[in-house]
Amino acid sequence: MSLVLTLLAKNTADFAQWYSTTIYPFFVGTVGRISSVLPFSLCEILLYAVIILAAIGVVFTVIRFVKGKGKRKKLLMRVLAGVVCFAVSVYMVFTLFCGINYNRFTFSEVSGFTVETYTAQELADLCVYILNNANDAAGKIETDETLTVSLDGKINLDKECRDAMTRLGERYDSLSGFYPDAKAVIASEGMSYMKILGMYAPFTIEANYNANAPDFAKPFTVCHELSHLKGFMREDEANFIAYLACTGSDNVYLQYAGWV
Repeated sequence: MSLVLTLLAKNTADFAQWYSTTIYPFFVGTVGRISSVLPFSLCEILLYAVIILAAIGVVFTVIRFVKGKGKRKKLLMRVLAGVVCFAVSVYMVFTLFCGINYNRFTFSEVSGFTVETYTAQELADLCVYILNNANDAAGKIETDETLTVSLDGKINLDKECRDAMTRLGERYDSLSGFYPDAKAVIASEGMSYMKILGMYAPFTIEANYNANAPDFAKPFTVCHELSHLKGFMREDEANFIAYLACTGSDNVYLQYAGWV
């Protein structure tokens, strides 16, 4: 079933677009709402649970394999069947909650943006424009003696990012609707070693971010991950949507994050 849906989506953009705007929002409004209630990343906890259960399963399987000399073939077949069923289930959930959306119409196509080839001069002008806006926003935010940006006690990160995305959804229908709370990952230190700022968890429809990331980058990261929940899976599109959300926000910290 997953393979059929994947092939259909890859070969029929209209189907992928229809799915992302009719069926997928139902999952966001149900699974996403349920997982949003929890103060932690449900997907992260489930991952730890799977690892622990898998380790226990391996130990028990080895013990049974050693003791059950006449039943080893049957045991191996049962283990193989279980692994296959688990893999198929994971692939099915990934397909429904994420995979099909990779083949939908692009954000530019559904939002009226025209993608054109740019010149070197236009790129240089854009860099100057972004730099000027970043400097303007930087002059309005509080920093410490090392010019480090800190969000502690200054903004409610989740609320401000949800508000920014909701406001953007008023301009673009494809971004309208429910936005859950973003979750800081417990294993943020590990994400830092892998240089990962955020991650969309398709199995629980959650926006996760690295709690140890620089504060100035967190608003952009959260908005980026929230854009994935609207079915825009491509990284360049998520970056552009996060840029629009942050720079269009009333909050100067989000503006700074968007320009930087």
